[in-house]
Amino acid sequence: MNELLKERYEKAKLLESSNMNDALCEYTKIMDEATLSDAFILSNIGNTLRKHGKAHEFVNKINQYNYEDVKCRDYINKAYLYALYNDKIQNYEYSEDSFKEFIETAEFIVENSNQLPAEYFNYNPYVLTIYKVIHILRTRAATNYYQELKWINKLNPDLLPDVPKQIQASNGKEYEMASFKEFYYQVKTKCLEKTEKFAECIKYCEEALNIFEKFHYRNDLWFTARKLYCECLESGNEEDVEKYKAIAEKHKFWYMYHKLSEIYFSNGELESALHYSCKALLSDEFDAEKMINLLYDIAVMFENQKNIEKAKHFYGAALYYRNLFGWYIPEELRFAEKEYALNREEIPNVNKLRQYVLDVLKQKEILNFGIVSKIIQDKKCGFIRYNDRCSMYFNFKRIKIKLKEKDKVYFSILEENDKQLADCIYKIGEK
Repeated sequence: MNELLKERYEKAKLLESSNMNDALCEYTKIMDEATLSDAFILSNIGNTLRKHGKAHEFVNKINQYNYEDVKCRDYINKAYLYALYNDKIQNYEYSEDSFKEFIETAEFIVENSNQLPAEYFNYNPYVLTIYKVIHILRTRAATNYYQELKWINKLNPDLLPDVPKQIQASNGKEYEMASFKEFYYQVKTKCLEKTEKFAECIKYCEEALNIFEKFHYRNDLWFTARKLYCECLESGNEEDVEKYKAIAEKHKFWYMYHKLSEIYFSNGELESALHYSCKALLSDEFDAEKMINLLYDIAVMFENQKNIEKAKHFYGAALYYRNLFGWYIPEELRFAEKEYALNREEIPNVNKLRQYVLDVLKQKEILNFGIVSKIIQDKKCGFIRYNDRCSMYFNFKRIKIKLKEKDKVYFSILEENDKQLADCIYKIGEK
């Protein structure tokens, strides 16, 4: 070790308490003169610089050397990988132009570090880098679950912290976030489901439900629902289907209805499949980005029923929105485009789509037509006027759609605690 540099380093360290800026300037000068042989000084300066927003300076210094030489010096390597994380990964915001470099840097960090036991996880950036990569993968236009699964599989859940994270929002309030371990199971089970590894998904859902006493973001519901969904597709057992149907009807999420439709479709029950796919479309606000596959599935089922006119409208909607978003158009949809002479530029009539699926629901459900007569915002409830004089209460907690006064709706009537209330409310366009 260069003794003169060591002496200057010790003096610069004393400056920290009185003038941090001067200390950082001196550290930078010392770093410029130091070599890999000055491992203690160089690594400590690197850690200090990155903690004060100057990680890039340390990264630039170390990049001057052959990495194999850096890697031989453990203290410098650890400081370098963390500085690289701070500089290139921690605050990265997605853009297609920089994404490749981001992934390459993340891979470099993970390949040259290792996952530490839970209590020491933040001694290197291994876990933090993977966590960030998965968040960035989710911001891309088309989710790649195989990629997410590849990254989440780099983690050993037994070495992940299970203590929830506390964060402070801009309003000063503290919020509790899921632990890294809960995040692991959340991502892994979803990826396993989406990549159709159903038996493995069931296993990890069961693990998660047994491990955690407290869940965040309603993960207990998602683990339970995901497990049931995979069991339905694995077994085709009617009892499993009824269990999933019960959870879908209770929570009324459009995507649960969509999954229920997929279950019935895989079992060859096409009438029920169409019913629940239509229910999915009307159970929430119309969102083409989220519902693009649902639109296509409804088209397929209408076509299967030889109802070509309705099928054409849904194929057309799926085609239009995929083209609008610049998304890949699958071969099957391109075939429908040619077969039915569809125009990618033709804007779908969403009200007509709603009316088509409502006609399907009317065949299966007892629905009443009404008009929203009053909204009580502070109580998050309202009333629907129907049959000219009758008024039916509804609670926004039970529905996923936004309503305003004078909206036209169809609804079923639920008996609860000797009272009646509007349930399964479907909003439609102009009649």
